Amino acid sequence: MYKINNSDITICYPYAKKGKFFIQLITTVLLLVSFIKVSSAQSPCGVEVIFMPTPEIAQASLDPITGQPIIIVHPLLSQMVGPAGYRYTLAHECAHHVLGHVYIQLRILQQNPYAMPWFTVKRELEADHYAAQYLRSIGDFEAIQAGMVIVGSSGPFPSGPNYPTGFQRIQAIKNGAGIP
Repeated sequence: MYKINNSDITICYPYAKKGKFFIQLITTVLLLVSFIKVSSAQSPCGVEVIFMPTPEIAQASLDPITGQPIIIVHPLLSQMVGPAGYRYTLAHECAHHVLGHVYIQLRILQQNPYAMPWFTVKRELEADHYAAQYLRSIGDFEAIQAGMVIVGSSGPFPSGPNYPTGFQRIQAIKNGAGIP
């Protein structure tokens, strides 16, 4: 028997001796508990946005249960980057879906489960460019500006492994928005 207390699993001793089946059961429960939605909304591209505490601020992904495209967003994202930064971030994550980056990631991981294909300079720059194009098309220049501030904060340095520099990302946004 197990109880879920604040997302922790408490295992009652009599069932701890059930062996392999019990370990599989607990693993499945932990996977499902880790994916409980705090709440959800719709993104500009129609992909469901799931608000869930996660180390990543935002991430384009696939629902592990349904296989449907989703965007996972930290519940405090809007507070961290403001409303315009939030709109830019959603447009950027939508771009990963629209450009097929999530499916490229899935194919690479199926071939090599140890690969880290997601974070590539090219894909991040493509998503920045596409997000800026989209935001320009709807006249949301405030979100474009916020995006440049967010991604540019790392300046001449990458914001993470296999990420472009802040300056490269600002240029991709400018190109996508048609800003000289």
